[in-house]
Amino acid sequence: MPGETKSGESKSGGSTASEPGLKPGIDLRSVPKTRIVWSTAFRLRPASVPDRPPLAKLGPDVETLTALKDLTSPSARHSSGNVLLGVSVPPGAAQSVLSAFSSSLPEWRFVADQTPHMLLSDSLEGAVMLACEIYGQFMLDTAEGPSTLSFIVERFTLAGTFHDISDRELFPSCYDSSNYTASQRLLADVAEAGADGLVFSAAGGSTAVLLRPECVDRSGTERAVALEWDGHKFIRAYDYRDMYWRALDPQ
Repeated sequence: MPGETKSGESKSGGSTASEPGLKPGIDLRSVPKTRIVWSTAFRLRPASVPDRPPLAKLGPDVETLTALKDLTSPSARHSSGNVLLGVSVPPGAAQSVLSAFSSSLPEWRFVADQTPHMLLSDSLEGAVMLACEIYGQFMLDTAEGPSTLSFIVERFTLAGTFHDISDRELFPSCYDSSNYTASQRLLADVAEAGADGLVFSAAGGSTAVLLRPECVDRSGTERAVALEWDGHKFIRAYDYRDMYWRALDPQ
């Protein structure tokens, strides 16, 4: 099959190594590259809603709380030169971009380690469904009961050249929900090559796994949303701007 090495089939649909020391997975050279320019891209950031509490009511304690936050915030410590994020960050990068690259997500389909990355979808629906996938697996793994998670929806612009696995027929192992070996190995290879990132087909559109902060810039805050978890899956989304619940498609 084009796109994937075929030295032996694995459970994930990718390849297994036929020689000792050979890495299983997809040959990066077989993955096409696509130039992407998204004038609007979306990211869901976990947050308490309302996002900005009235800190002024705390009086003189505000400065102390802000200083304490800066001591523990990876993005603030990077800005002050006290910690490195593991990626090259251009001068003047937006705080939300720094925060995205410094905030660890639960293990998911493409990332098994602490590889700095940022996820952007080309539609709001895509960003919501991506959050359902990532946080839904985490909620299952930790046996969380019924609850509601709130998120701030941030808007960005994106421009870069990405390794493109949008064709599910060419790269089926990257879409196997039962085994993440091939997809995680592929992203590790993309990161090792110093590339901009990876783009894949997702519910609601396309999603980019961004590895280089210089490809993105923040353009604003879209809205806030909440996702309702029933103990097994996310079933509804609440739009804080338009103030309504809507059912989510089966995940």
